[in-house]
Amino acid sequence: MSFRKTLSLITVFVLSMFVLMLSSSYAWYSFTNASTTFDTLTSDEEIKVVYRNNKFISTVTAVPISGDDVGKLSEKNNFSIDVDNENIDEALSIIVKLTSIEIDSALKNNNFRYELLYNNSSVAKGNFSSIFGDELVIASGIILNNLDANDFELRVFLLDDGSNQNNLMNKTFKAIITVNVISRVNVTLDNQGIDFLVKSIMIDGVESNYLPNSGRYTMDYNCEKNVDMKWDSLTRTIKVSSGNVINNKCNLIFKSNDSYDYLNSVVKSGDYVKYIGNNGCIGKTCEGVNINYVDDTNMGYCNNFNNKYIASGWRVLYVDDESVFLVSAGGLDCVSVKNINELNNLALNYCNSSLVYNGVCDINSVRSIKDADFSKLLNSSLNDCYNSRSNKKCGYNNNLIDNGGFYWYSSDNNNLIYYWNPLYRSINTSNSIFGSLRPVIRLDKKVMAVSGTGEYDDPYLILAK
Repeated sequence: MSFRKTLSLITVFVLSMFVLMLSSSYAWYSFTNASTTFDTLTSDEEIKVVYRNNKFISTVTAVPISGDDVGKLSEKNNFSIDVDNENIDEALSIIVKLTSIEIDSALKNNNFRYELLYNNSSVAKGNFSSIFGDELVIASGIILNNLDANDFELRVFLLDDGSNQNNLMNKTFKAIITVNVISRVNVTLDNQGIDFLVKSIMIDGVESNYLPNSGRYTMDYNCEKNVDMKWDSLTRTIKVSSGNVINNKCNLIFKSNDSYDYLNSVVKSGDYVKYIGNNGCIGKTCEGVNINYVDDTNMGYCNNFNNKYIASGWRVLYVDDESVFLVSAGGLDCVSVKNINELNNLALNYCNSSLVYNGVCDINSVRSIKDADFSKLLNSSLNDCYNSRSNKKCGYNNNLIDNGGFYWYSSDNNNLIYYWNPLYRSINTSNSIFGSLRPVIRLDKKVMAVSGTGEYDDPYLILAK
């Protein structure tokens, strides 16, 4: 067959690429119209990162700055990368990320932002509103120049949105800038002997010039050399786990498949899921939208408008016994409660019997967040963490716990009510304040992931099998 399509297209054509580096060092790439990079791997030894001062970036936020002043007033770290690569026809692809992040919860906000410049051109922008854990990928798939300068500037700043942002001032942030090599890529399209080649693509028996970029498919393949590949229909990604990639040539065969992946097999703690309760809840709160929510820069509050939530929607708390446990990202109702039963009864309003565990709205499928959930995430109990302030072992800077606002916890002791205190970033007890309800939803094991990536702007869409 005359059609031979290389997947070694230069990465500038890639619209969406996800990378996962494991101990055995292989990569994942997403496809858009077959334009992707499918490369051999290399090592960090082929680059030398030179920091102007050091590899740390930190700031204590001061007065917010306008977009026009970012270049001169933001906190900056400049670094360059020297390339040790003798193969002119190949380039190195890198990932830039922040590690060992320490961030005040108030700065997990759309207006606390970063920007990465490469050779004076902006290559990545974002904010810290959805950060989970202590790492954040700033940019991936940046192709280094073998022969010329590779100069970078990372900027961190608090953007002025025209409102009163006093609650974001005098807050601390610090992190380490980390650069890793992802892979080696071809920079020419005519040298087809170096990399993985696709000889043909068949989709439901019809020849195609493109890989599937929509719909559900399974993939089979036959190659000239042994290789292990798998097609992830949810993310439209091919994973090569072992075997020969260099100089290998393969035929790819796709067949339509209406089945979906189980949600419990694709999510991780902190992912966002599109879920809607329908058992008595009212309006947008059924979708996990916080009480007093205004927009993504003002995500609502309970008890005090100065203690606003930093996230909204439904998030994955954890997966246990093949069930996905969701929790509201912030708080859905603002109440003063006398006992745990009252919290659990309110939570039942957010049940959806077509999606919850065993299809029944009861305490086994829907309840308030409780001691066991806290322990599952942190290996600490509410009682152990009582009044322990700004303690990472007790939820500090974990944005599933430390979410910016007041909310209630159920405990194993029906007479004791705990709550998260955002003022001291700690667990306290009281039944006289107003705190918010955070329902926990145990989904049925057979709930499927239809689409999405689990990001705030692209939550997993789900359906019952």
